[in-house]
Amino acid sequence: MLVAETLSVPVSANLVSPSASWACSSPSPRTALEAAASPLRLVAAEPLLRAWLLSAALAGLAAGLSGVLASLSLRIAMYGWRPGDLQAYMSVNSFLRTGSVGLLSPLVSSRWETPRIVLVQVAASVGASLMQVLAPLSPQLLLWPGYLRDLLAFATPASAAFLSSQFGADKQATVNSVNHLVSNLCTSLSFWLFSSPALFQPQARDAAAAPFVVAFVLTACSGAIKVHLVVPHLRRPCCRRKQAATHLHV
Repeated sequence: MLVAETLSVPVSANLVSPSASWACSSPSPRTALEAAASPLRLVAAEPLLRAWLLSAALAGLAAGLSGVLASLSLRIAMYGWRPGDLQAYMSVNSFLRTGSVGLLSPLVSSRWETPRIVLVQVAASVGASLMQVLAPLSPQLLLWPGYLRDLLAFATPASAAFLSSQFGADKQATVNSVNHLVSNLCTSLSFWLFSSPALFQPQARDAAAAPFVVAFVLTACSGAIKVHLVVPHLRRPCCRRKQAATHLHV
């Protein structure tokens, strides 16, 4: 009798099977689509973000030049290089980049404002790219611009910090993810562009400068957009002096 009464107890409504619980917690297709479209809505609503992404896309399209530098250095007859020489000369680049980010970045960030650091990086990138246009004339003009870029790698965190500072905390993760996505996609496309027959022609030695010219144009356009976005955020020297004086009085 006791067993029968025990078996006849109704199942509580709070006891839900794991499969039912999973079905209730899984997002609907409409919710998933809305989450996927959220970055697109943010890009459409923010003019600064659209311009920054255009700058990142142009810079990414210029990055593919590094993928064909080894082949370009071998086809420039005056270099007299053998396979592997370029990699040997550029082996120091990783040390320059690591030292720049690890040692110079904290020091420079404590002394300069973020927009000024971004402008220094833009000027260095455009100047280095312009120097490489003349790379067919001298191997130094091929190597030293790369050294300069890696030496100024300390500005990369400042560039990311500037972009994040233009948006609220609830948008910063989305902004940075979209920026990385655009940059990576354009960089991948750039390797295909610079290795295509349109730019990479090993037999046409007279056109050795063409890839460097294309990379310079893309870098210059990217830098011009970034300068247009960053310059309005620079503080004038007089304003900094007034701010310092205010802190002293306080």
